[in-house]
Order: sequence, then C-alpha cells, then structure tokens
Amino acid sequence: GEVGLGPRVIAKTEDALLLEYVEGIAPSADFLTTKYADHAARRLAEMHALSFSGPHASARPLWRSIETALSKTKDSVTKAATELSADDLRSRAAHLRSTVIDCLGEPRVLAHGDCKFSNLLLLEERDDVLFLDFEMSGPNYAEYDLAKLCRQCADDCDLFIEAYNYYTQRITNLQTVHQSTEIQRLAISLLATVSWFEAACFFLLMASSPSTQDDTKSGDSDAWLQLARDRFTAFLVAESAFTDSDLVTLRRYYPKIKVEQEQRRRRS
Repeated sequence: GEVGLGPRVIAKTEDALLLEYVEGIAPSADFLTTKYADHAARRLAEMHALSFSGPHASARPLWRSIETALSKTKDSVTKAATELSADDLRSRAAHLRSTVIDCLGEPRVLAHGDCKFSNLLLLEERDDVLFLDFEMSGPNYAEYDLAKLCRQCADDCDLFIEAYNYYTQRITNLQTVHQSTEIQRLAISLLATVSWFEAACFFLLMASSPSTQDDTKSGDSDAWLQLARDRFTAFLVAESAFTDSDLVTLRRYYPKIKVEQEQRRRRS
C-alpha cells in the first residue's frame, strides 16, 4: 500500500489487517483485452522491480503454502480427489520444487504470489489497477505471477506479456536479453504447472477442514473436492505438455539470463 500497488494498511494485529476502503470494480472475463490489462502489466512490472530484504527475504511462501496444506489434508480426501495419498502428493511437491529450483534457480523478485483476476481491483476514476490479498507475496519468480494471471485467459495473454516486458525494460533500463522471450514463455509454462498443483492443494485443505466434515455440510466438502479434482487434472495436463527438452532448455539458459540481467541492473 505504501508504494501505491494496493490499499494502504491502516492498522494490523497478529491475525488481522485493517485496510483502507478503495472504490473499484472486479475484472471481467475479457480483462486481458481491455485497457486495464496494460495498467496491470505496468503495476506488475513495478512490483517485480522492488527490492526485498529483512526477515522475510528468505521466505518461500509458495512452497510453504503447499507443504502446510498437505500436512493438514486427510488421506481420504486426497485419494477421493487425486487417487493419491497425502504422502504421494508430498513427494510430488518435493519433486516439483526440485525441478523448479534446478531449472530456474532461487526466486529473484518480490512477487504477488496469487495474481489472478479476483485479486485485482480496477479503479475507473483513476484509470488504474490495484492488487489485493498479499498473503502469498514474497520472494518468487516473476513468471509465476504471469502464469497465474494468464492461465485464466490463455488466448489473450501474449499482448499482456509484451506489455509487461515493455514496462519492465522501461523501469529497469534493461534491454531484452537474446532468447529471453522464448525462455520466459517456457518458465511461465513450468510455473503454470506449479500453480495448478498449488491450487489443488488449497482446495484439498478446504475439503479436509473440520467445518466441511460435518454431515450437515457434506455438500460443501463435495464442492471443494470437485474444485481440487479439476485443478489436479489441469496440473496433470500441464505437466504432460512440458517435455524433457523444455527442462533442458530452461536449465541451460534461464539462470544465465537472470544473472546477466541482475548484473546489468547493478551497473545501470
């Protein structure tokens, strides 16, 4: 909120935040084809250009949320939605994390972490965009935010990514590194796979919640299970589309490109 990317925090306690009220509207399904998409691309580039330090600089909210969800999810729930046990899913999560770090290195930007249409607020009077719900924010990959936003409207994401790259270049004074666009798309695809897995874990956790295990609320549990099943199916589809050759290409080029960009940023 202090840098204008979200509502300002008025007060906070250990378990709650009081935010300023901001008048705005929720994005429509065709959001990426509207003028607000350009504003969101600019705002996202501004967020990713922020430096992060302090006690939370080493936090990994993405993996922490997955681990926490699976530690509290019942086997009966995971098997009903995925046909796998919670231990199997934890092993799957560990493999995903290892693959991502092997290909992309450690996270290099301050990211929103849950960048989806429902966490955007369109400000008609100011002709601008704000982000909402920073619970998952922290060190992450820029492409994770892009993946989560674009997966909701894949056919319209190319122009959004181009706008994001344009504003990133303007803000950081960096020219695009050779081959970086192709590598960026591969990183987005890999992290979209992770985002589907993370979403499935969240809904598995909701289906395991004591409040949904009550016989009188079995319909709630069934709804969460279906959402988890849908996300896990999307994860399997995305995972199967990503080839060993794609992993080799990412492993070879992505860390090198990011190091080059960081070096050039420090020199500029």
